[in-house]
Amino acid sequence: MNHAQIKKTVNDLVIRYQTRDPFRIACALQYQILFEHLGRVYGYFSCFNRTPLIHINRDIDESLWPFVCAHELGHSLLHAHTAGTHAFNDNSFLMNAGIEREANQFAVELLLHDEFLEDHPDMGIYNLCHLVGIPKELAWMK
Repeated sequence: MNHAQIKKTVNDLVIRYQTRDPFRIACALQYQILFEHLGRVYGYFSCFNRTPLIHINRDIDESLWPFVCAHELGHSLLHAHTAGTHAFNDNSFLMNAGIEREANQFAVELLLHDEFLEDHPDMGIYNLCHLVGIPKELAWMK
């Protein structure tokens, strides 16, 4: 999926649910969000008895929770056809290809939209990323 398609998917979702909050979107989609001890894993998406589950590591910095939720939401919506569970960890920030890049792009588009950038022309991209919880390693995606 290319950047324009991901951006359209995000914008359609925002229009439908009137929010950019990944937790509110997940709840509207009737996903369960679980905060668990996951070791070095930041989060992952799974289904149990047809119930979609977003697992978030309760031990990571809380400022990352929205990004992890958005990333896993991206997996669930963009990669529903992909079998298996993909764990999100430190290395996922550096992955440039495939479904991890797409999930990262989804999260960046959801949390750091164009209007927000336009409304804050004097702030650098790294500061804006920090404000919305996007890891600085992914600032290049915007």
